[in-house]
Amino acid sequence: MHAFWRAKICVPRRTLCTWHGRCLFPWNAPPASIAGSRKQIFDSSSFGGQTTTYVFHAGAYGIPKSRPPVHGKQTSSHGFLGPLTDFFLGGQKDDQPLPSPDQVSVLPSSLASLHGCGLQSAIRSDGRIVKTRLQSQSVGQDAYFLKNDAMGVADGVGGWAAQPHADPSLFSRLLMHFLYAELQQLDETLCQSLDDPQVMDDVLSEWFMCNPVDMLQRAWERCVRASKREGILGSSTALTAILRGDELRIANMGDCVLFLIRDGALIFRSPEQQHSFNYPLQLGMMDATVESVMLSRALCMHRSGMIPAGAHDMDLPDVNDSMSNYIHMYDRISSQDDLPYDTPQHDAGHWELKVLPDDLVLIASDGLFDNLFDDEIMDTVHDVFSHFASSDLEAMQMYAPSLLSERLCRLARSVMDDPRVISSPFQQHANEEGMYYVGGKSDDVTVLAGLISEQQRPCPL
Repeated sequence: MHAFWRAKICVPRRTLCTWHGRCLFPWNAPPASIAGSRKQIFDSSSFGGQTTTYVFHAGAYGIPKSRPPVHGKQTSSHGFLGPLTDFFLGGQKDDQPLPSPDQVSVLPSSLASLHGCGLQSAIRSDGRIVKTRLQSQSVGQDAYFLKNDAMGVADGVGGWAAQPHADPSLFSRLLMHFLYAELQQLDETLCQSLDDPQVMDDVLSEWFMCNPVDMLQRAWERCVRASKREGILGSSTALTAILRGDELRIANMGDCVLFLIRDGALIFRSPEQQHSFNYPLQLGMMDATVESVMLSRALCMHRSGMIPAGAHDMDLPDVNDSMSNYIHMYDRISSQDDLPYDTPQHDAGHWELKVLPDDLVLIASDGLFDNLFDDEIMDTVHDVFSHFASSDLEAMQMYAPSLLSERLCRLARSVMDDPRVISSPFQQHANEEGMYYVGGKSDDVTVLAGLISEQQRPCPL
């Protein structure tokens, strides 16, 4: 990092003139090399008692968007199944009255006979999610997680907010929680195999071959199942980055962005993925509808038992074919060859980059990149790290990522709140689409920063 703060960046400053391009690779920085094939077979001899591995020294900060309080939000269900689900779930005192006996009679006997206290799981008590058990943090409708070798951010789509039973904040937080859980399971399995040479080779290979697209796909599927059981609807963008060996593996769905910075220069910027202006790719509820979600919630609340990690409803002992079919008859039916929604396996952006010790990884939701130009972000990076002596690497690793993430969040928020701002990235994109827009864009902003270093350890935990 000795030359980190002397590098020059060839991206423009905020001015009154319009600038539409981006300088992805500054003149004095070589482009990040793309990783080669990972189809290598690993054995325990390559792992040994100790191994050199890359880790993040990470920090995170977020500022939620100012939102007016919602008064009198209707909590009862709508549609012809509304009285039925309200009867099972309980409503507010000022909600619709309990249904008459003839309304309840439409309930299939396999569900009507259940009188449990609610399903239990690692994140659920008495059928409801306990947010303090989630391994992710929320920032308004953003969410994120941090691990020593991975991090991710999600941005819940605010367009859901006005819909009945929608909770984009919880949806994005569940998505990041399950992504953390999938990665943590790989780590735990690897550490448990260290004393068992018979399985260690296979486990080590599986851990090293970790694909962020596959991780995001599995996390999303678990997120949708948990959301159905909770009775919520939502969708979210997501970006995750995973360290394996000397590779940084990235998967992206939507308009979150990753920077890779080396020796003070921006050498990689992940592109935003948009269907159209202000309409990013996103992970949603698959084919679920309000009716199927509310039935799943009623089923979850009125059964007893433990939900296995990542289990489908059909994996649970007291769910039969007729009950599952009854729920899914209210889902939209789509062909696997022509899905009407985005999926990681079909749509995610995927990159594998070679990294070095002292590289800086910056990940943020669109609240940062809609309000700050790339040169302003890089200027802030240089300013924060200039306060640390290059010889005091420990202090830099301990404090710089947190200070940087906070500084960037506050700068983005200042652009949102300052009526004198006459130029922003979001404004420029809006103008390109023929829309009149001035100033910054009010949004949640979340920033994760991680310095890469080598570390000797027997397992990734």
